Amino acid sequence: MMHSRPLALACLSLAVLLSGAAQAQKRAGVDGQFHLSQFQRSQWDLPRSERAPDTREKSLSDILRMLKSQFSGRHLDARRMGDYYLVSWITEDGQRLTLRVNAITGNVE
Repeated sequence: MMHSRPLALACLSLAVLLSGAAQAQKRAGVDGQFHLSQFQRSQWDLPRSERAPDTREKSLSDILRMLKSQFSGRHLDARRMGDYYLVSWITEDGQRLTLRVNAITGNVE
């Protein structure tokens, strides 16, 4: 009986995984393929080389200045992930936030 709990957890994990796969298959097109037309795309989704030439990236200091005006508190850590900044923020009341900020638009997503 000692091995029944790990076995039950493994079965439950497998059921959740299969359920997620079934949901993804339902969202796919009739032929089982996803099509780009199903999703909205903007120039910000394009690789940098394919964007309009006037799309300059904001510096981290600009992003942090903008966040300071929107949120109380201060940043704890920030790193660049592709076209986004991931910023760890702590508010004045101690709430921790992880903010994903578009490096071009400055929008928090």
